Amino acid sequence: MAVRSDPSVRADAEEAGIAVVQTYGMSETCGGCVYDGVPLDGVEIRIDDGDVLLRGPVLFAGYEGEPERTAAAFRDGWLVTNDVGHWAEDGRLRIDGRVDDMIISGGVKVPAHAVATQLAGSLSVRAVEVVGVPDPEWGERVVAVLETSHPPSLATVREAVEPREWAPRAVVVVERLPELANGKPDRVRIQEIAADA
Repeated sequence: MAVRSDPSVRADAEEAGIAVVQTYGMSETCGGCVYDGVPLDGVEIRIDDGDVLLRGPVLFAGYEGEPERTAAAFRDGWLVTNDVGHWAEDGRLRIDGRVDDMIISGGVKVPAHAVATQLAGSLSVRAVEVVGVPDPEWGERVVAVLETSHPPSLATVREAVEPREWAPRAVVVVERLPELANGKPDRVRIQEIAADA
């Protein structure tokens, strides 16, 4: 399972001389099986229409006493991670987000986490979330919800996102992004704010 990491935190750590290695894995892979985008020996990665699939000796045997759930976790012998990713130019795996975090806009799969990461790294904002709201023309409209006291223009926000078809079509500015009791963003409330705006 992919967990969001703030690119600025890694940059600050590396600037301070701290070696950072980003791992990718889950309980079903006995922990990390990909390190800085490179799989461990024997681990194979397949990208199937954006879906990240894994195969190799690190995979679990199945969910105990749950044969149907176990069968659903695999596709032709490959573990379905429910993460979305791509191969970067340097040949390393990059995780764009979760399948359930995907926005379908105009027939294009837009990974909300990847767009939010790009915006957080490019704009002067305290926090950013990207959500999809219903749209009669696009199916879902990509909306950036920004926590900032210096709102950027929609054009500036759109220019910060590549590929361009992922770019938000609307921007909503808030004083503070709503959070759940555990401190994580309240995405349901954020989506309501975006839809209301």
